[in-house]
Amino acid sequence: MVPVSRRCWSTSQHRSQSPSPEEPLILKLPEEILIIILDLAASVDSWTYGAPNYDSGYSYTVLRSLLVVCRRFNRIATPLLYAAICIRARQPRGAIALHQTLGKEPLLRQYCRSFSIHMNALQFGRPKKYDTSMATDFASWLTKVRYLKICGGRHDEKIWWFLRDFVQHKGKIEHLCVGMVVAGSYSGTIAEHIDIPSLRSLALHGVIERKEHHAVLTPEELRTAPFTSLSLHNFEGMPDTFAKLIEWPKELHHLDFRGFETTRRYIDVCVLYPLFAIHRDTLTSISNASRYSTQLFNAAEFPNLRFLRLSRWMMRLNWVDPAADAQVLLAPKLEHFGWEFSTPEEPELWDDFGDDEEFWIREFARAAIARKVPLKTIEIIFSPDATTMDPEDSVYPWDRMDDINNVIRLHGVTLVYNEPPITRKDWLNEIRAFERRTMAEAVEGWWP
Repeated sequence: MVPVSRRCWSTSQHRSQSPSPEEPLILKLPEEILIIILDLAASVDSWTYGAPNYDSGYSYTVLRSLLVVCRRFNRIATPLLYAAICIRARQPRGAIALHQTLGKEPLLRQYCRSFSIHMNALQFGRPKKYDTSMATDFASWLTKVRYLKICGGRHDEKIWWFLRDFVQHKGKIEHLCVGMVVAGSYSGTIAEHIDIPSLRSLALHGVIERKEHHAVLTPEELRTAPFTSLSLHNFEGMPDTFAKLIEWPKELHHLDFRGFETTRRYIDVCVLYPLFAIHRDTLTSISNASRYSTQLFNAAEFPNLRFLRLSRWMMRLNWVDPAADAQVLLAPKLEHFGWEFSTPEEPELWDDFGDDEEFWIREFARAAIARKVPLKTIEIIFSPDATTMDPEDSVYPWDRMDDINNVIRLHGVTLVYNEPPITRKDWLNEIRAFERRTMAEAVEGWWP
């Protein structure tokens, strides 16, 4: 029998070790452990190859919930909540609320690393007028911003004023995205407005160049820019402008372009390929989603290229030899090859991945394995609308991809692809329903 005094001591010891209701076990954890837990709880996967993570990477809804749990959670979640701020188009109330909050709580300004804004969100009153004082305040307050995205809409000239304010207030912007702007709606050249020594990547999306404002860069400005990543989406301009933008940086590591056109007509992008040779030794990533090209890009000439993504529509599969294509596309250090079916001009259709596409990918992978290049991943970007499905097609496109992957992964190459918009079971049900309707119509037509 346990003595009474011993039993009482054991009971009191057990009670002292039990967590009290007022202090949950999670709050007893060290600060660094709790930060990791909350970081994982609020994180979302938004990583992409060769590009910075422009968003904060956290769920806004989860962070708002964590703020009201307790003071300790609030202290940890607040910097994550303000890490990425986005003011979308036609959201003047959001701009006003943010301005008031940052004005009353100056300590919150230091947390912002990513700032995105559409300039028409700074329009107020009737008739609407642009609030320059609010824009100036944002630029002077958010000096810790590393990623800046500005969209113009009808306020193209305001973009450059806003950007100038950020630079003047000693902002060390590393990643800049300028969208929906007419080139030439400002004085001087682009280089004069994007004179940012800390810049690492530049994205121009939805930029339209007018003929009367053709000159974007002067010869003296070429090979001077510090950024090493360039992204051009839906760029409407002259080929000479594209050439100058390619020549602008001292060296280029990542290049991404799609939807390039001139005077409302898409051009053959193969005329742009010789421009890439300027950065032949430094380019490690190239992505081209344009479908208008009469010849393949010769990636084999780029010794350090590791990532290549091209449009499937650059290849006429009814006469092109996959093995011959492999000799052109397989750079010596290529690790990732992407095949994109979507284009800025047209969406994917269900039957776009058929017999020809299956044969090309299979033979391309076989050629890569035979050449013993370091290719590890073949990516198929294919997300068709299920409504475009042809009930008469007897092969499920993802069965084709699964079959290819089962073969090539034995040789160290993995085929990755999008999730299907409709499961194989639902697809079979659609096929059978179509067959029943067809048979019923046939019987009805032959019945006397």
